[in-house]
Amino acid sequence: PLQAQWCKTEPDKISIYTENGILRIWNFMDDVVHVYKDVNHSSVNVLRWSSNVLGAALVLAAGHADSSISFVDVTQKRVKRLKCQDKSNGGHEGGVNDFKWDPLSTSYGIAAFGSGTLSLIDYEKMEQIKTFEKSPGGIKCVEWNKSSPGTFFTVSGTHASMRMWNVSQHVPLQIFKLGYYGFRSISMLPNGSQLLVGGAEGDVGVFDVSKKKWVHQFEVGHSETIFACEFAPNNKNILATGSFDGVIKLWDVTTFRCIATMKPQGGGTLGIIYSLAWSSLPDDHRIACSTSQGYVHIFETEGKSKGALVLQRKNHKGLVYCVGWSPHRDLLASGGEDGYCVLYHPQPDESASPSWMGKGLKEPVVKIHHPGAIFGCDFSTLHPHLLSTTCLDWGVRLFDVQDPANYQKLKEFRHHSAKAFSVKFSPLVPGLLASSSDDCRVAVWRVEEEKKVVVLEGHTNKTRALSWHYEIPFIL
Repeated sequence: PLQAQWCKTEPDKISIYTENGILRIWNFMDDVVHVYKDVNHSSVNVLRWSSNVLGAALVLAAGHADSSISFVDVTQKRVKRLKCQDKSNGGHEGGVNDFKWDPLSTSYGIAAFGSGTLSLIDYEKMEQIKTFEKSPGGIKCVEWNKSSPGTFFTVSGTHASMRMWNVSQHVPLQIFKLGYYGFRSISMLPNGSQLLVGGAEGDVGVFDVSKKKWVHQFEVGHSETIFACEFAPNNKNILATGSFDGVIKLWDVTTFRCIATMKPQGGGTLGIIYSLAWSSLPDDHRIACSTSQGYVHIFETEGKSKGALVLQRKNHKGLVYCVGWSPHRDLLASGGEDGYCVLYHPQPDESASPSWMGKGLKEPVVKIHHPGAIFGCDFSTLHPHLLSTTCLDWGVRLFDVQDPANYQKLKEFRHHSAKAFSVKFSPLVPGLLASSSDDCRVAVWRVEEEKKVVVLEGHTNKTRALSWHYEIPFIL
């Protein structure tokens, strides 16, 4: 299903629109389904049930991508179509983004279009009776104010302003500046003076129209899938998260509040953030991230430079899937789709590489070639110079990087039957290593004995993230 809408006035009915262009109205109490194929001329963007005021016919409005609106009379089982894209009906463009029935009327509704235009529709006459001033950035959604006849609100998906209208005027009554980003939804609360607003960045708040201010705002989370989360080694109450939305957020887990957001200054995005790694050095509060744009970025998370981007390095060709920070010295490892694990000293002055990086380096990085993309890397906290990686070729490799320029490949573990993904050393048991894979299993190895300890099975899909317990041995 692409769209679904419950009927509030007859809650045993639900409308469902599927990708094959068919609209179904299902009475789940009687298990009866009515099928409507008359709406397949264009894909449906939105479904809205009428409020059934004063016993009027129950009607479902379907807003289409071609800017037309289909009205389904459920009682008569017939469909009418209003071509709002025609010049005689306003010549609207951009598709119907929203349609809301007037809760105080039996026939009127407001249609909002992607081009930023609005139209007051009379369903009984099947005509447009009024248009309104075009809004910049298009219109995402509409909401009526039942406490004030003829008054409604609109918001944009790209502009951070909300407009209040009345059907008696073609221009907004008021424009409220609510923030910096667009919106995804608005809903009038029963008191008639406050709106529940959902933002494009994942934020939610309550805005009081009469007071012209926010009365409550919830913490802004990520707007996309979170791919990485790591606790700060120097402050276990701080959790960092990295997301598909290209943003790093720091959270205080004692208050569940976001205390910092890190992204490029001046707008833009870091690209998809695949992994995070903290520095464990004393009084060091830097955090590194690997991204889809081929960079490893390092941010400062404390002090006057909190949130500042202090270093960015592009040592890979293509995506960088993983980054690890040595717990014993200022050494970073990153792995990417180019098949290289890159070791380097993360300081702005590349010429000042420390002596432990090794002698005879032609450039301030060490590249360890693998036969395929590298998806995971991890340093051991108990063995200072051990580094492990996972690879597209199913292998889990172990390296001694005490002298990075003259690294040694110690072992290669093979038990997975598909891409090896994550790898984690136990923080409590020396030499205990876990790896995840697309084969839906987790393998646990004793690196000194060169054999697997156990294979954990039971997952029905690809295994990804791994985390050992930091206080109880053998809990994974």
